[in-house]
Amino acid sequence: METAMAKHPMFADSTPAEQDAATEALEKYLMTKLFERTFRQSADDVERDDILALRCAALQFVKPAHLEIPEGVVDDQALATAVVELNKINQYKAPRDKLVCILNCCRMLTNMLTSRSKSEGIGADDFTPLLIYLVIRAQTPQLASNLAYIERYRYHSKLTSETQYYYIQLCGAATFIEMVNATSLKVDRDEFIAHMLAAGAMSDEQLLQLQSTSSTDGQSSPLHPAKDSISKSTAQAAAQAAAAGVPGQQQQQPMVQVAVPAQAPVQWYDQQQYQQQQQQMQAV
Repeated sequence: METAMAKHPMFADSTPAEQDAATEALEKYLMTKLFERTFRQSADDVERDDILALRCAALQFVKPAHLEIPEGVVDDQALATAVVELNKINQYKAPRDKLVCILNCCRMLTNMLTSRSKSEGIGADDFTPLLIYLVIRAQTPQLASNLAYIERYRYHSKLTSETQYYYIQLCGAATFIEMVNATSLKVDRDEFIAHMLAAGAMSDEQLLQLQSTSSTDGQSSPLHPAKDSISKSTAQAAAQAAAAGVPGQQQQQPMVQVAVPAQAPVQWYDQQQYQQQQQQMQAV
């Protein structure tokens, strides 16, 4: 699409920035018109949405310590603001606009970690557990469908660098929540099972399977069960994204500068301009 537009006589004298803005505008126009025919049309998406909603509701007992998030990292006010940003994802129809909501949320989490990075034991490795904790707290409706929609309809050439990093991190967080069990968290097994059963998030078959593996898990329990499980979930999400054609990232740089097309409906998060951007988004 981008190559065809660049060769069209209408864009012969356009600058790369103008062509980029035209590409973004075309994607927004088409996907807004086709949204009802393309969003959440797969039975798999609906099933994943239901599983995530059920799991997130059952996991409301989870505390930062259960995910081995260092004490003092979570700022409740900042976390609540990031939750609001993520939950705005269902207010928009264009893939880029949905992706902006993800970036705004993740940049706020990065800022939360950066402001506490001088504390002992706090670093970049704490971002993914913090994102998982946020997703659990947010209980974002139709999150799996939104992630699948972005993967299918966002220009893959635009899903790079910071955007690709945060997108894969959120996919990993969703995968972790779908697959989470008692050994994935730093929590008592009986407590985990009780919460899952009370919420209807664990079947009798899953309970029997968990009980049958309890002795084996007890003999070879990892030093950091939560972080080990999180790493596996993120790696799985990255593999799924690569299989779907999402470009790979050779080096993770969580704060790479991303170009913003002119007249964007929502803006990338910037701490100093956040209040102004909130007003702009509300006016859209």
